Amino acid sequence: MSELDPLIKENRTALATVAIKREDKAPLSGAEVVIAQKKHKFLFGGSCFFLIPLVNNEVTGKDKEKLEEISEKFFALFNYVTLPFYWGRFERQRGRPDTER
Repeated sequence: MSELDPLIKENRTALATVAIKREDKAPLSGAEVVIAQKKHKFLFGGSCFFLIPLVNNEVTGKDKEKLEEISEKFFALFNYVTLPFYWGRFERQRGRPDTER
């Protein structure tokens, strides 16, 4: 992986200058400042086919609780999901989509 490090640094990082100022616009000096990224445009996720029964209210009891727990953990980590969508199943007969499911 070490051969990737220079490419990551070159393509996924940038230098920035940040000026921390008080309300009166005077520079703030001597203060400890922590900077953390809050969000990004990068989509990071995976397949969530397994959650379809949960969102369709097709599970109850312990199965529902387990899927809810997995869902919470998944969305705490990821900001993107791929869901199954197959047109042939959604609209088996032309003009009559299965929008109830």
